Amino acid sequence: MAAIRAAAPDGHTIGVSVMTHFTAMQTNLAGTFAPDDFSWIAMLQEDSYLL
Repeated sequence: MAAIRAAAPDGHTIGVSVMTHFTAMQTNLAGTFAPDDFSWIAMLQEDSYLL
């Protein structure tokens, strides 16, 4: 995630994030990474969770 965020916005770098990464940005990585730090181009996975 750090390498993707630091990459130049020239279209030569792409990353894949799973729901676990997104959840981590909201919990234990809060303040380190935020969803707004990245340019999202597609949602390929959707997991349903039951609490």
